[in-house]
Amino acid sequence: MAFPTIANSRIDKRLTNVSLEYTNNNFINELVLPKIPNLTADTGYISSYSRDNMRVYDSVMAKRQVSDLSPHRVEYKQGIDKSYAIDYYDHEIVVTDRSKDQTELPFNRMNDARRQLENIRMEIMESALGTVLADATVLTNTSTPSVLWDVSTSTPIDNMLTVQGTIEDAIGRLPNRVVTNTSVIRALQKHPEFINRVVNSGTSKTVGKMQVISIIEEELGVKVLVGSTKKVTSKEGQAVTTGGAWSDDFLMYYTPDAPSKHTPSFGYRFDISGGNKQVTTRRDSNDIGDVVKIWWAYQDKILDISSSYLLDQVIS
Repeated sequence: MAFPTIANSRIDKRLTNVSLEYTNNNFINELVLPKIPNLTADTGYISSYSRDNMRVYDSVMAKRQVSDLSPHRVEYKQGIDKSYAIDYYDHEIVVTDRSKDQTELPFNRMNDARRQLENIRMEIMESALGTVLADATVLTNTSTPSVLWDVSTSTPIDNMLTVQGTIEDAIGRLPNRVVTNTSVIRALQKHPEFINRVVNSGTSKTVGKMQVISIIEEELGVKVLVGSTKKVTSKEGQAVTTGGAWSDDFLMYYTPDAPSKHTPSFGYRFDISGGNKQVTTRRDSNDIGDVVKIWWAYQDKILDISSSYLLDQVIS
């Protein structure tokens, strides 16, 4: 064995003032659907009501004795109840004692592990919801604009207004939210319809992202949620490729700001009491370090397709 030297006997520590990490930000999955929190059971039903309850009845009272029964008694019609089933998820990371010893303040391997697990949790929920909301077999009220929005002769605002009217006709309420992605917004930044609406745009060839969002929100009376999360699409061990968690779509829908028994909703996020997020720490069975574990339980449930309309693949 070689005689020990400084080079082969030291333990190098990580730099304290720089690190490289790939993480997502700007998650929107928690903003898409209103939350029903603190459920005591992980399965159950949510009531559904018939649209026939929007019917207008004859309510003019004929002259009659006070003792007469009213002829205008109506029945509140119940639809088919929708079931929910909350799923459970978990991930864990082993933080070895050696890795903790090799990390100097202000960095902390335990905190890094918690951050990584939280990022994984959010990526899973973001990607799952993005996949469902891009599925035209699930959201069956769907079409693709005849002229895509990255073509200057297209009419995206007219397309949006048509969709708005379709939803209003179906549920008697104007849609109040939109979900799209940064690629769609970026295409609209270059579109003449949006450039011409910006005061003093002059010869500008683009407008700002927030200007596009503001125009849509003002025109439609909606809240625009823009997904920008990226995910790794290649298998582990292969060359890394990435893609968006949100498709090049434009989804408009109605949902209440808070759960309501007598208000239609495109969907809800169901949470179980104490299961929104739990982070625990235990000693590894081989005594090499600590195990940081995160677990959570939830279900995103689409409930009323008629409260939504999906403009599918609005750019090329």
